[in-house]
Amino acid sequence: MFRVITCITTQHDPYLVVLAAVVCLFAAITALGLAARAVAAERSVRLAWIAAGALAAGIGIWATHFVAMIAFRPGLPHGYDLGLTVLSVVIAMVLCFAGLWLALWRDPQSERLLAGGAVLGFGISAMHFIGMAALRIPADIHYDPTLATAALIIGMVFGALALHTAFRKLSLTRLIVGALLLMLAICGMHFTAMASAVLTPNPAIVMPPGLLSPAWLSLYIAAASIAVLSLGILGAAIDRRIAARFAVEAGRFEALASAALEGILIHSRGLIVDANEAFARLVGSTPEALIGTRALDIVAPEHHPLVSTPESFRNAELIEIDLIDREGNRHPVEMRGRAINYQGRSARVSAVRDLAERRQAEERIRHMAHHDALTGLPNRTLFRDRLTQAVARAARSGEAVAVLCLDLDRFKSVNDLLGHPSGDALLAEVAARLTETLREMDTVARLGGDEFAIVQVGLRQPENAASLAHRLVKEMALPFDLDGQEMVIGTSIGIALFPSDAQTPDDLLKNADTALYRAKAD
Repeated sequence: MFRVITCITTQHDPYLVVLAAVVCLFAAITALGLAARAVAAERSVRLAWIAAGALAAGIGIWATHFVAMIAFRPGLPHGYDLGLTVLSVVIAMVLCFAGLWLALWRDPQSERLLAGGAVLGFGISAMHFIGMAALRIPADIHYDPTLATAALIIGMVFGALALHTAFRKLSLTRLIVGALLLMLAICGMHFTAMASAVLTPNPAIVMPPGLLSPAWLSLYIAAASIAVLSLGILGAAIDRRIAARFAVEAGRFEALASAALEGILIHSRGLIVDANEAFARLVGSTPEALIGTRALDIVAPEHHPLVSTPESFRNAELIEIDLIDREGNRHPVEMRGRAINYQGRSARVSAVRDLAERRQAEERIRHMAHHDALTGLPNRTLFRDRLTQAVARAARSGEAVAVLCLDLDRFKSVNDLLGHPSGDALLAEVAARLTETLREMDTVARLGGDEFAIVQVGLRQPENAASLAHRLVKEMALPFDLDGQEMVIGTSIGIALFPSDAQTPDDLLKNADTALYRAKAD
């Protein structure tokens, strides 16, 4: 370290060293700024941005090296071989392109960024030693292997850190820090390598004609610096236009997303990066509060495998899952996902549709298909299904099943005297009384008109069926209030038992119906 500091302070012009650092920092900012556009660009133009960044980086490294070489004061006449000087800048641009391509051609990942930065750092070293080979001076040049190796390591390590810092997560602050690290890679490598060089004067060495003098080299460096400056200005102008267009498109997208009835969610690497108002309302939150949270936190645990499967997003499959809101309530949704490139990184966008209303509609339709619209009781279809299940269980357990068929007495008189609306109100009140009289495990249904049926299970028979029938006769004999008009009706009941009266559900219901008509006749 002391040797490097001594090399800088005693063998270099301090003003030109500062100039070299300034050129280096400006070139690093320009190069990384141009390369940053590759991260957010489509694949079709990404290569062009990488090439622009490599061009700025290569020229900047070359200009830094030769400004520092002009600052170098060996105390002997010297010049530069034109061919090797040109080769050094070409090598710098080629290896910078290789490093940036490796790091940025696909979505930035830590291992690719570090590897690409190491390649870029190797390019810094290659440019330096080829540039040193271009130096013509009446002296023998030897290198301290320890310091030369240290210079190579400095270039590769700081180069790797520069790209990883700048592009792992894009922001202006990280880009500036990355540029500072790249400047350390270039300047640290250069001056460490210069400290490793030992010049031994040798009068026998003859200076060849046609060498590039430091004065002419200064002009070339000025031209290179202007080129880097132009690239920076051009990149900034293009970036401003792209940013303006992106802002318009982003605003349009946000307006469309906010107006969409479907919920829209964008997440990357397990974290939510954006969501619209419809989705936020669905989970009882706001778009701002959702950003940065884990996407799986709002998905029911049993559905995690469904949303974590890449194939479902690759094939845009339609899946049904439950979302969980802040209160822990579940919301059934239908979701279709797709992989996208969002703000320069791979992400997934999910369109989410609330299924609550559809499920409720389906449940209403299912209820209507199995229940009486007037009374809400099971209809004949559901009653027969319940009876079939009860008979099957009783056959296995050896229990009895009772079927009671009921028919209202004097119901036609109510319709004739008070009209059908009153008759409907009477049927609804009868259904309520029947439901209150029965146990939860029993089933009462309206089979049609004023005819009802009951399935009684799990009791000793015929005693309990007879007891229930007596209670129902008393209950139905109580007056009914129909819009202020007191009406008194009655009911007739027929009973059939399984297995003593019938062996099948149909025969059981048929025999209970026959018993009902016997009761009405009596």
